[in-house]
Amino acid sequence: MKTDEHFVARAAAQGEALTGRGRARVTKPAGDGSATLWASICKGLGKRVGKDVVERWFSEGRIRSLDQDKLRIRFPTSLHVTWAETYYRKDLELVVEEQIASKPEILLEAATEEEAAPQIAEEERAVPEAAAEEVEPVSLPVLGATPASRITEARLNPKHTFENFVVGDNIAYCHAAAKAVAERPGGHYNPVLFYGNSGLGKTHLLSAIGLSVLQRHPRKRVLLVTGEEFTNEFIEAVQHGKLSQFRARYRRVDVLLIDDVQFVAGKDATQEEFFHTFNALVNHRSQIVLVSDRAPADIPRLEKRLLSRFQWGISAELLAPSVETRIAILRQKAHEWRVEIDMDVIEFLADRIRKNVRMLEGALLRVSSYVSLYRGGISLQQVESHLQDMLSQESRTGMVTVGAIQKEVASYFDVRLGDLNGRSRTQLIIQPRHIAMYLSRELTNASLKDIGHAFGGRDHGTVIHACRRVDEEMGGSGETRRVVEFLRDKITG
Repeated sequence: MKTDEHFVARAAAQGEALTGRGRARVTKPAGDGSATLWASICKGLGKRVGKDVVERWFSEGRIRSLDQDKLRIRFPTSLHVTWAETYYRKDLELVVEEQIASKPEILLEAATEEEAAPQIAEEERAVPEAAAEEVEPVSLPVLGATPASRITEARLNPKHTFENFVVGDNIAYCHAAAKAVAERPGGHYNPVLFYGNSGLGKTHLLSAIGLSVLQRHPRKRVLLVTGEEFTNEFIEAVQHGKLSQFRARYRRVDVLLIDDVQFVAGKDATQEEFFHTFNALVNHRSQIVLVSDRAPADIPRLEKRLLSRFQWGISAELLAPSVETRIAILRQKAHEWRVEIDMDVIEFLADRIRKNVRMLEGALLRVSSYVSLYRGGISLQQVESHLQDMLSQESRTGMVTVGAIQKEVASYFDVRLGDLNGRSRTQLIIQPRHIAMYLSRELTNASLKDIGHAFGGRDHGTVIHACRRVDEEMGGSGETRRVVEFLRDKITG
């Protein structure tokens, strides 16, 4: 009978098959053996996906248990789990099979709060030296003892919590990132930047992070402001000689949440001040969470040094919700507002209003008001008449089809339409395919799943990856940006 230590170490060192009968099931591998196996897995992953990816997302993982049927891997946060599951599961499965010559079911899980607590405490003790620029000591208002006063002091919306945030496949990664930051502010991910079109829930996520931090970490100071408010307060501080108070307000918080951060771009003095504020907070291991209407590289007149810092951590895009997510949002809101709406009305709204969650909720509010006022049901014909302005606005954005985009892109790059939907991975085909996916997401109402299906049955993760690649190329290559803008203008007429 082989011992756990022997089994794990030998599997790691020699890639021995997990066959053999009568062997005891391994439920808690020995530290040395499991660490050796995990190191081998990480090394194999590095060859497939790159050492930087492994360093960021896998190096802090560990094997919790291994037997003939299951390999259980523990990561420090739920964000690690989401990232590994979404983008690297297949690579992980292949590497595990190479290392142990078997195909166990791989289970990914996040560490519990109790397990993470010792590391969090150690991180909080290891705060580095303060920023070089000293800030004149001033007395800061102490957060009130009651939850309401603390929420008011932090300028959070008490209704915008994680509990009432509907998570669909369009924002699963953003939600996981927000939860990870709230659990361990100032930890691995700093800064975090969420970006996307208006009305998709970016401000809701900001407030949810702040509320969760206040609940989990009672002593931490949290502050949520907009980029415009930061700018106006800075200008006023300069005019009235109160820069010390301004700097103390912003540089001594534990969690700074900035909405519409793109507003500071193009304002030289404000960007200078924000740059030093950013550095001071990072040096003190304070958490920074930013929200923008576009990716950092796409913010016009943003200083390069700020762009560099915005890209230090992670950027996550909020995409338009799928129809299933839109239905879930409408049902939850109807429940919150205590109004009964027929399912056919909810499905009608979810089908007709696709890209803006705020507009979707506004449409439901109108319908709910109608139902409450007349104390009765409402027909689909009445809904369409009552929401004519909203539905007309939405329909103007839904004229372009994925098929039309594919034809235009294929013609521009002089490739066959079938190649865009095929399995070729040559650069000659990959770039046109990625650009076509990017434009499909931007110009149509199609869900990620529908776009993936239109491109040869690919999954939504592939579409997200393609869109991110194009975003990155547009930030670093003027040629890619010119091509995308030319195609966008031609497709939309």
